[in-house]
Amino acid sequence: MLEDLHFHKGSYVKYLLVILFLFCCCSFKHQPIMTMESYQCIQIGASEEALAKEYGKPHSITYLDTGTIVYEYVERFQIGQTQNSIVEIRRYFFYIKDGKVVSKYVRLYDRPGYEFTGEL
Repeated sequence: MLEDLHFHKGSYVKYLLVILFLFCCCSFKHQPIMTMESYQCIQIGASEEALAKEYGKPHSITYLDTGTIVYEYVERFQIGQTQNSIVEIRRYFFYIKDGKVVSKYVRLYDRPGYEFTGEL
């Protein structure tokens, strides 16, 4: 009777790995990134807590002498895997005072369509 219950060690490990992979994919929560669309949805007067809860920890936090806090989120667009493949960077700034967003702006940085090598 035990001969009828025949498991191949290789297939058992394969099924275990598939189950482990699916568990890992489902268990990690992806943190949303700041995009132009989400930037536009954030209203002046939104709470600092709601901003941090929705978009996570900012790229940088700056404390100004006026008591204002500046949250900076960064979005990068790149073609390829190298550092030189970044074609545009969007930096989203939120000015927070007394726990509320009082101002916001975005700065766009893009690379020129060419790179000067010094040779003519």
